[in-house]
Amino acid sequence: MSETRFRNLSRAAAAALLLAVLAGCTADPDDSPDSAALVLADATEPGRFNPVGGHGDSGQSHIYDGLLRLSPQDGSSSLPDLVPSLAADMPQSNAEGTEWTVRVRGGVNFSDGTALDAGDVAATYNAVIDPGSASELAPSYDMLQAAAAGADGTVTFTLKYPYAGFASRLLLGIAPSERLTPGLAAESSLNTDPVGTGPYTVTSLRPDELVLTAKEDYWNGAPEVKTVTIIHVPDDNSRAQRLQSGEIHGTVLPPRLAAAYEDKAGYSHEAVETADWRGCPCPPAMSLPAIPWRFGP
Repeated sequence: MSETRFRNLSRAAAAALLLAVLAGCTADPDDSPDSAALVLADATEPGRFNPVGGHGDSGQSHIYDGLLRLSPQDGSSSLPDLVPSLAADMPQSNAEGTEWTVRVRGGVNFSDGTALDAGDVAATYNAVIDPGSASELAPSYDMLQAAAAGADGTVTFTLKYPYAGFASRLLLGIAPSERLTPGLAAESSLNTDPVGTGPYTVTSLRPDELVLTAKEDYWNGAPEVKTVTIIHVPDDNSRAQRLQSGEIHGTVLPPRLAAAYEDKAGYSHEAVETADWRGCPCPPAMSLPAIPWRFGP
């Protein structure tokens, strides 16, 4: 199975769930959640925050930023646009599509106070393709030969073969190079003690609860929601019941349960629109024996 097909099938699995997102919800229509503190529920156990291991590889992390980010088109069912985030501008490729150059944004700091530079970007991508890290993302970056930081604040990505869609691979969260120590990505300290440039930092982590706190000095503006608590509730029905009782402000539900909130007063219902395609490699033509047919009695 090709790398592209592998990624699309992964997305298809998520698309098949047709998840509905319910955010900013309360059980009492006359009551509204404190916009500075939200409590959400998720089916996934919190942790594994290492971007090299796969966290936020599609740009959905609130702890890390990527070189690019997705920008939804208002009122449109089209796919989101790719726009600069930690990149100062959009990446440029050579005529063959085998070399891509990105200028890294200046004046951005990690949550530990260290400054972001091109070396951190190159180190993050090189860690993904390093066999020693055993990264789950490695197949998605099979086209990448190496990433190199330039003295002018740029990063050059050298590809093994032309890849016109390489910009979509630049959503990966960037970690400090000094935290990207050799070894398995699954055993990195970043999984439980992440350091990123994103709008939130992890202030508390337990197997059943994650607390995120907004960074007031975030380079792209301080978030309006100051504290986000995410509790681990693996059962769909339990999450729906907690939403109904007002115990949580939002969650993710499958269509059957989410449908009850579509037009319910006091609730905001949002369906995630997705696209899906599936492919199956055809086997070589086979020679089948002739089958005699008899018609009539």
